[in-house]
Amino acid sequence: MWKIWFIALVWAVPCLVFARIINVPGQYTTIQAGIDASIDGDTVLVQRGTYTGDGNRDIDFGGRHILVISEHGRDSTIIDCGGNPGQHRAFYFHNNEDSTSILDGFTIRRGYELLYGGGISCVGASPRIINCSFTGNVAKFGGGVSLRSNSNAILANCTFWKDTASAANGPAHGGGIYCDSSSAQISRCVFSYNLARSDGGGIFCQRCSPSIQDCVFDYNLAQEWGGGISCASSSPSITGCRFTGGRGVGDGGGIYCSHSSPSINDCIFDTNYADGEGGALSCVYGSSPTISNSSIWRNWSYGGMGGGIYCENSSIALDDCRLTRNGSQNRGGAIYFMNGSGTLDNCLIDSNAAVQGGGISFILTDSVVLTGCVFDHDSADPDGGAVYLQYSSPLFSGCSFVNNVGNIGAGAGAEVELYSSPVFRNCLFAWNTGLFGGAMAVIYGASAILINCTIYGNSATGDASGIGLFEDGDVTVINTIMAFNLNASPIACWDENSQATLSYCDIFGNADGDWIGCIAGQYGIRGNISSDPFFRNASQNDFLLCSDSCGYPVNSPCIDAGDPTLLDSLLDCAWGLGTSRADMGAYGGGGDITAVDDQSEKIMTMTMLLPPYPNPFNAQTTIRFSLPEAGPVRLDIYDILGRKIGTPYSGALTAGEQGVVWNAAGLPSGVYLYRLDADGRSLSGKMTLLK
Repeated sequence: MWKIWFIALVWAVPCLVFARIINVPGQYTTIQAGIDASIDGDTVLVQRGTYTGDGNRDIDFGGRHILVISEHGRDSTIIDCGGNPGQHRAFYFHNNEDSTSILDGFTIRRGYELLYGGGISCVGASPRIINCSFTGNVAKFGGGVSLRSNSNAILANCTFWKDTASAANGPAHGGGIYCDSSSAQISRCVFSYNLARSDGGGIFCQRCSPSIQDCVFDYNLAQEWGGGISCASSSPSITGCRFTGGRGVGDGGGIYCSHSSPSINDCIFDTNYADGEGGALSCVYGSSPTISNSSIWRNWSYGGMGGGIYCENSSIALDDCRLTRNGSQNRGGAIYFMNGSGTLDNCLIDSNAAVQGGGISFILTDSVVLTGCVFDHDSADPDGGAVYLQYSSPLFSGCSFVNNVGNIGAGAGAEVELYSSPVFRNCLFAWNTGLFGGAMAVIYGASAILINCTIYGNSATGDASGIGLFEDGDVTVINTIMAFNLNASPIACWDENSQATLSYCDIFGNADGDWIGCIAGQYGIRGNISSDPFFRNASQNDFLLCSDSCGYPVNSPCIDAGDPTLLDSLLDCAWGLGTSRADMGAYGGGGDITAVDDQSEKIMTMTMLLPPYPNPFNAQTTIRFSLPEAGPVRLDIYDILGRKIGTPYSGALTAGEQGVVWNAAGLPSGVYLYRLDADGRSLSGKMTLLK
């Protein structure tokens, strides 16, 4: 009792008149009667009991700035709305109530509304709702609570249990909360076993930016999208939340976002699943979520792609996240990109599984940059244990691919297919196992570039313990160590149209030989060697290079043995010492690798494709590439079926970075392929025309 008097005293301090405590049912028999008798600053104190009937439902604050509070808490103070088609809810806020209009400590159950807010409806009002429970309430929009028209309510320490968004016809959103054109603050709330016949089993938000903090979402169900949360054209901030056991019968067991930009920080997604795409998170239609310091584990996609995350026509940024033990019965155990973009920084992608792309699957995706990520114990049956690519060109920088498995197929570390052209810089491939291409397989017209990588201890039950090439596969390898790989040759070409070009590489100690097969003629030229690289302690995952200046008994021959036109920026003992000339391997010189500036022109040692800009584009884009020397160039354009569209350029160009403008006016929207023939090499890429 003393707590109630303390609240009343604090409530009264700023008031010019003495605030009263109005007792229900002691002074007034119904809650509405108590409110009607109050003025701003008053407290309506409600005793324990179950309140039903007129005056105890459809309650209206009438714009008053008052506190309506239960004396004994929500467990013993219940508003029972009757739960039938008579359309009764507990409270209706629609008179500009603000945070000084407070509802505290009630259980609201069996509310029923055909449209908005089975338990509470707010329209243009922003009350404070705290310590309340919502259970068994039903409405088309917001089974528990509906917030509309700039209703920036505060909901704290509330529970939503078995509330339902349901309708006989049309969509029904937000089993727990429906939020439209409002920016609620939702904190320390629990959403359990809520149901939406359409979207948002726990919360549905549309055209708004709610703050959702320290909330729990357990076993909520959306019969279409977003078991926990569904957001459309919204930018929610989601911090410190846990999503467990959520299900999207369509997509997004945890969260579904369309045209939305959620910020997700310090959250846990555990054992959510989707019958369609995205067990934990599905983002589509131009969404741009940012996810940091979060754990995404044991989520599953049963009928679609992306056991953890599904990203289509959207851009996603992940920083310091852990994606573990997620799975898909199709592609992308942890993440599936379809025409997506984004960044992944310092993420762990561990023990995920899928048919293709146990870790990540990239389809029609160019603009993804992965930095400092670890792919460990991911598996695919058959292809792409860690990553699987089609028509995609992501950049991997400082990433590790270890202990991944392609059970019966190719590319345990990476499967690169169908005109993909990824770049791997300062990456480690170790202890991966597959049928063909233990570290990587490059097939079906794809090309890959590896710069300063280490490929160690990989194995293949068929051929190519390191890199396997098939059906016009093309790989360019620079400043890379391939050592002590098992069971098969380090590089194998299964057809005469596939090729590997190596420069400043060390191939040594591999089980079936070193400079053999399709790379036999490259030993001793372009700086290629065959010497023990002298890793510091490979068995303990230390692939740095030995240097006597740093206390080791030997000097690695790979220090300062890289391309002399490329520079290292890290030169202390932790990175192998040496000079600024590039080392071989992923950890010799480390740091960024830059070309030596010669007469204001970056002189590279190979022809390289650069990302077209813009991409996607409307009508016109510039296809960019870099040439090591002047010479003839041919650029052809194809549609997605391989039919030639045209040749925007054929002729001689000078060395350096070049750009060819392609105008696609008159062509339909879609994906187009471009093929560059220059310097004796053929490189392919993808671009998307959107009109």
